[in-house]
Amino acid sequence: METQSSPRRLLSQEEYHDLKSIYLERDYKNDLVTIDNIEVIGKHTLRSTLNVKQFTLDKENVFHLSSVTAMALAQQLAIILMLIDLDKTKNDLEFYTTDMSMKMLKPINSKSITLEAKIHSSKIKNGYKIYELSADFQDNSFYIKAVGLVKV
Repeated sequence: METQSSPRRLLSQEEYHDLKSIYLERDYKNDLVTIDNIEVIGKHTLRSTLNVKQFTLDKENVFHLSSVTAMALAQQLAIILMLIDLDKTKNDLEFYTTDMSMKMLKPINSKSITLEAKIHSSKIKNGYKIYELSADFQDNSFYIKAVGLVKV
């Protein structure tokens, strides 16, 4: 446990340069994953196939779905799902993610990825509709749970 009397120092740019993740600094912006199709199941489930078109190789020179890319894809499908639930035909609302947790059980190296997004519950409180959602990549290889809200 660190205390106020623990030794402290600032890292110089030279010291932290080789420690940084180049992927997080710039390369994730080069990843291009398209949503090839979306199957709507009722008003609370979407199934989609994602296609990895462009990506940055990892340190082992292979593709793997990163948490940064997974989070963006999950949020995209969650927004579409919430809009469907609200009977909207276009995105004219602002959505907020208030809580999120991720769990990766195994890396995803496939360039064709299944994603299922679900609304587990929703309620209206203080002028907002609050959703509990999940996103399941490749049959629970990567799983995200989130709480999102939108003003109603």
